[in-house]
Amino acid sequence: MSDPNQGHQIIGQKPAHIDHFRENVRVVLFDPASNLFGLQFHTLTGEYFTLGGGVEEGDTPLVTVTKELIEETGYTDFEIVCKLGGQITAYIVKKTGHLERLSTPYLVILKSQKNIGQSLTEEETRLGAMVKWVSSTEGIDIFEKQVAEYDIFAYHFEVFKRGVSYVNENL
Repeated sequence: MSDPNQGHQIIGQKPAHIDHFRENVRVVLFDPASNLFGLQFHTLTGEYFTLGGGVEEGDTPLVTVTKELIEETGYTDFEIVCKLGGQITAYIVKKTGHLERLSTPYLVILKSQKNIGQSLTEEETRLGAMVKWVSSTEGIDIFEKQVAEYDIFAYHFEVFKRGVSYVNENL
């Protein structure tokens, strides 16, 4: 990635009204020991996502990165390397309404396999959320297929591509 501070990116068409707005963080988790990337996989749907979650009132995005990584992966020994460029606004249309997600993407490097076990939400448990490790090529293929079927994955794909670019250019 030539400019890690690239500007704000918009994905999707802004609808006339927004039913739900959420600021969140998205995380590209990289394990240099295996040269693989960790994605959240939902066994119920067969879908992949970047790790992350909503920024709660009073929390900063960096605090949220730490909380979400520990909850979703169980890993506790990692380093938040950098923000991956500018924020991404994604406009998403779902059965439940029009959503706006303001995402700040980060690259996190796993330092060891120290793991305390996941602490998933009820919904993540219902979906069978787990971490799957994939190569950069596998991740790109996964997201290309998912975006072709449903555009909700476009911002996850953008975050993943930024992470892969940073890893390829800097690590």
